[in-house]
Amino acid sequence: MAYRFFAHACLAVVLLCTSLARAQDAPSERWLPLFDGRTLDGWKVVGSDKTRWEVVDGVIVGSGEPSMLVSVTGPYRNFRYRVEMKINDGGNSGLYFRTAPEPGFLDGYEAQVDSTHTDPIRTGSLYGMCHVYTKLVEPDTWFTYQIDVRDDVWRGREMTRIKVTVDGKELYEHLDFAKQFGPGHFAFQQHDPKSLVSIRRIEVLTLPDREQKPQPQTQPGRAEESSAAEPASAKVIDTLAIGDNVKIHFDVTETPDLRKWVQSDLMPACRDWYPRICEQLRADGFEPPAEFSVTFRDKMDGVAHTSGTDITCAGPWYRNNLKTEAVGSVVHELVHVVQQYGSFRRANRPPGWLVEGIADHIRWYQFEPVDKRRRIDWTRANYDQAYFPSATFLDYIVRTIDAQAITKINDDCRAGRYSETYWVDKYGRTAEQLWADAKAEATQ
Repeated sequence: MAYRFFAHACLAVVLLCTSLARAQDAPSERWLPLFDGRTLDGWKVVGSDKTRWEVVDGVIVGSGEPSMLVSVTGPYRNFRYRVEMKINDGGNSGLYFRTAPEPGFLDGYEAQVDSTHTDPIRTGSLYGMCHVYTKLVEPDTWFTYQIDVRDDVWRGREMTRIKVTVDGKELYEHLDFAKQFGPGHFAFQQHDPKSLVSIRRIEVLTLPDREQKPQPQTQPGRAEESSAAEPASAKVIDTLAIGDNVKIHFDVTETPDLRKWVQSDLMPACRDWYPRICEQLRADGFEPPAEFSVTFRDKMDGVAHTSGTDITCAGPWYRNNLKTEAVGSVVHELVHVVQQYGSFRRANRPPGWLVEGIADHIRWYQFEPVDKRRRIDWTRANYDQAYFPSATFLDYIVRTIDAQAITKINDDCRAGRYSETYWVDKYGRTAEQLWADAKAEATQ
């Protein structure tokens, strides 16, 4: 799939609120530095005694075994957090916020710091929520991370807004309706002995709590009349009901020219395939989302992404691909809606390439016609390349080892059973060996 922000589970809602921005930058509010440029006063190390955090020439440097450097100030609820940092070539780290006083890798929100590590989830990602697979920052290069966090209400639902900005470019705003983490502390991760993370500026601007007023609810399937607090244009939303329980809301308010295609092509495909996806990704005790939205944005880069259970689509890309990949791309996102893998310690999290591989397998090897299927370059592709290559890896397992592999692998991912030895434990061969088998079959 073309350049995009995914994630197994990301709603990137770019809602610019001018009055709020003015309030946040008011002269009476000041940035508070959390690093004095000389010592680690105000910070403590949690984790291995073989780790090392030190200040070298005015820079905090983390190295050695896995650990966390945690700020003792806080907790913080609503804030703008800004950090200047860099990561070495092949290194991996994380900028944590709303974390515990003595956190593990699972505790708190994590903004990924990764330019060239084997984990394909790059800088700019909210780990486990919104994933960026494009390298935005070169290794060993200083960059500025800014995270804006505020508890809020959207369409009558409480949630936490998390806006991610890298080097002054706003990437997305994630709406966490699960409100997974409340007020907490800041921390930095030392991921592994090959990683070297450097930090030279840390500052926070506390944002005031304010009364949240629910926005008017959208009436599914009807155009909503505008109010003084909303844009003058009316809401344009069609609702697809599947059986007695499932409702999918298609919002084309910003892209009314796509409404006819949504009604004639996309909604029938979703009616057929959402139940199939739910059945294939079933698990004991798991209830797939029964109500969610598919929103088309007029000014959005990339293709589409899923946040929580809501899908956001880039109108410009869809206008150019209505007769080719448009419907299939939404089928891919429907898989992310159902996956709901949650947050596990990094050792148990399914890697991004596997999450995307499951979604692309259902799309390219089940939904799309064979004659439209992409071709793979076996001289360059590898099993851990997200999307079609990883889908092809899974298809080899489905065809030659276990026809129910997608269902079983999904169940393991959702239960947090993934590990470095997963493929050997399950199929008696490493992922590299399975990929070599698939390549040999395809090229013989």
